Amino acid sequence: MSLFPTPFRLTLLDRVAAGAIQYGIGPDGSPNGPRRAPAAWDISDPHRGPQKVTAAITEMATAGWVERPDRSAVWRLTRLGCAVHSVRLMDYGTHVVAEYGPVDDPTVLGEVRPDLADPGRWVVQVGADTATGLRRQVAVASLRGMAVQALVDLEHDEPGSAA
Repeated sequence: MSLFPTPFRLTLLDRVAAGAIQYGIGPDGSPNGPRRAPAAWDISDPHRGPQKVTAAITEMATAGWVERPDRSAVWRLTRLGCAVHSVRLMDYGTHVVAEYGPVDDPTVLGEVRPDLADPGRWVVQVGADTATGLRRQVAVASLRGMAVQALVDLEHDEPGSAA
């Protein structure tokens, strides 16, 4: 996973999932002004008006999170984008858990816990994959990346999933 899902990017993923990010010529404020280049626009708030989000959407498209199928006007989530959007990290202080699904009955994908053999270091475990000897911040970032990939693999392997 080449991008870190910041709060802004996660909010933008919510808006992509809702169909509120569109591609087109935006308002330029003057009827006789120069024609603008097409851009990505967030149209989720009618009171605020369209907001240009081209740079962030371009980053997310390069990372494989979103796409514009058949060159349509509406952006949508890719399989990887759906996984990034679905994975939640729950930080309990002594350990961090990656989960997805309903909040009241989540499915756990992996966890970060202290490395008992190396104080001050952390262990990441997602399925059979393990990373050891990491600082906490690096371990949490690794957990998110490994959990997203595990969810993509899990959904790809499910019978009846579109592959």
